[in-house]
This record gives sequence, C-alpha cells and structure tokens, in this order.
Amino acid sequence: MSLLQKEILYKLILQKGSLCRKDREELGLSSQIVEEIFADKKSVEKRSECYVITDATGFLFEAWLEGFNLIELAYKMNWRNFEGFVALLLKRQGYTVHRNLRFKAGEKRYELDILASRFNIILAIDCKRWVRAPRSKLKKAALAQEKRAKALATSMPINFYDKAKREVKIIPLIVSLIIPQAEIFEGIPVVNIYSLKDFLENFELYEDELKIFRVKI
Repeated sequence: MSLLQKEILYKLILQKGSLCRKDREELGLSSQIVEEIFADKKSVEKRSECYVITDATGFLFEAWLEGFNLIELAYKMNWRNFEGFVALLLKRQGYTVHRNLRFKAGEKRYELDILASRFNIILAIDCKRWVRAPRSKLKKAALAQEKRAKALATSMPINFYDKAKREVKIIPLIVSLIIPQAEIFEGIPVVNIYSLKDFLENFELYEDELKIFRVKI
C-alpha cells in the first residue's frame, strides 16, 4: 500500500468516524490490508465489518507519529481536540500535564489551557488553532499569556512543584496550529505544532531571550 493510499484512508476514516466494507471496496483495498493498517491503532476499534475511531485525538497523534500531514487532519479537530493533541506530545516528551487549570491570584481568576511540568520547568501554555493571524494578534496573545504566567507564579499550589528543586522556572508559551513557525514576542515564545518538539528539546539554547518567572521553594 502506498503512502498516498494510506493518507487517503486516514482522512476518510477521520472524516466519517468509521470505515466499513463498502468504503474499503470503493478504495480497492482488501480486508487483510485494512486490518494490518489498523491492527496496532489504539484509537481504532473493529466492530463487525467496520473500523471505528474511538479517540479522535489519539488517532491524529498516531497518524502524526507516522509522518502524515497534521494540517490536513487537524482541520477535523475542535478546540479541545487540539489541546489534547498538544498534551499528548508533551507527555511523549516526558512532561506531566494538567489541562484547563483554573486558579485565582488576588481577586482575579485565570485559566490555562495546559500546564506542563518537567524537573524544574513549568510551561504555562495557551493553545491557538490559528491558520493565519496578523502579528498584532500574535503579540496580543503572547502578552496575555505573560500575565497568566506571572499570576501563576504568585499563586500556584505547592503540589505542582518538584520539591527536590530549590527554584522553579515558569515559562509562558503559545502553541498554534500552523503559524508562526517560531517567534518570540517580548520574551514570549509562539510556536506552531510542527516546531513544538524542537522547542521543548532546545529552548535552553535561547533561554536568555525568554520571559521566565522564577519561584523560590
């Protein structure tokens, strides 16, 4: 089976939510080939003569790991799906992830799409399903996330800290679907999903350029 055929198959089952005998026959695929493709998919379940997606976010992530075009697939996702996808990628990179974290600083309430922690690093993440956006919009979102991270630094519960560390670094971060590839707005990184893995593995290299809130334990 060619990669193109496989991509068409993935897009079809994602769009319909299932792939049945009629769909397979229209694609000219044998039952054996389809079974081999979905055999190792934790997000797909076989029901009679159909294969049904039981976890859309998980399916997108499995397809992503195989190298298929996330942009095409991600258009099928809603906001929460995209946040879930980012959370899966963070977990794969060794982060402990908390989603939709609500907290209060002073008299004001805040919410983070994702809080991800690893060793003494805490990422305060806002997920944006942006395909395009003017720079003014990017900058506005980055500065808003800076305010959330700053508030978090003054009010975060102690159970989020690694008690073995004397200092925790809180880094505000915007993750978008497509744009920009990676930019820093007044110390706040804005990266797309394609660049996130590289950012997580190498952000120490340009840490001096980032806005970091340091919390002593």
